[in-house]
Amino acid sequence: MHACFENDMRDLLLMARIMDKVETVGDCWEWQGHMCSGKSPVIHMSQDFYGLKTTMARVRTLVYVLTHQRKAKGMVTAGCGNLRCVNPDHLKVMTKANMTKMWCKQSISKSLKITTQKRKTAKLNADQA
Repeated sequence: MHACFENDMRDLLLMARIMDKVETVGDCWEWQGHMCSGKSPVIHMSQDFYGLKTTMARVRTLVYVLTHQRKAKGMVTAGCGNLRCVNPDHLKVMTKANMTKMWCKQSISKSLKITTQKRKTAKLNADQA
């Protein structure tokens, strides 16, 4: 078999393996497999794949490489905000600086929601005031 056909076959097999662990929810392809630290979909690998020499690979990065046929120059994230989403149409590559900004915005937004919720449920009685 010709070398380029071997790579095509390997890519198809890997994508089929990924899709076996995906459930479509709306526009998102939700990963049903292992999540690294509960934040990033990962899959066990036993070979070198496009220069990713690891036994644990990030699924979003693999899907990006398979659909764009090039390595990502940064962190691959789901633009939809769904931590389990691996839909190639939702994936975007972000630099470390952009990721930091995004995490800070999300953290501040989450903190504000928690603080607002606590204020709504807080009650003082006459002894506490």
